[in-house]
Amino acid sequence: MTIEDLDEYVRNRPLADKLIETQRKLEEATRRRDYYMDLADSREIHKWWLEYDWSVSEYQLDLVSEKLGIPFDIDQLIHITEELYFHPNDHIDIIRTLAAHTGILRQEEQDRPLPAPFPPPFPPHQSSPP
Repeated sequence: MTIEDLDEYVRNRPLADKLIETQRKLEEATRRRDYYMDLADSREIHKWWLEYDWSVSEYQLDLVSEKLGIPFDIDQLIHITEELYFHPNDHIDIIRTLAAHTGILRQEEQDRPLPAPFPPPFPPHQSSPP
């Protein structure tokens, strides 16, 4: 090694340090990019799965329409499902039927009579004073 080699090394040292730092930043950026791409992919897959999981075939809706004798579409099914979901206490008979159909209720639970409905918590609204 000569003095010239040592001088050249000293002159280029900041450049070498900067190259190492730039490579480190590139690796970090690559790791972050990969993380966010994986996250985006997993969210896209999750979104697709939710859409698929809650999808109903046209064939099933056609069968329901045929059995009911009236047209029945996905919007009506969504409305009914939301009604059951948001107001389950108003539909105990339907929930009992579905629970029996899906095997959630045992036979002795299916045969138990339904309780009397609860009175409304507040008197019904009257449009005119009594």
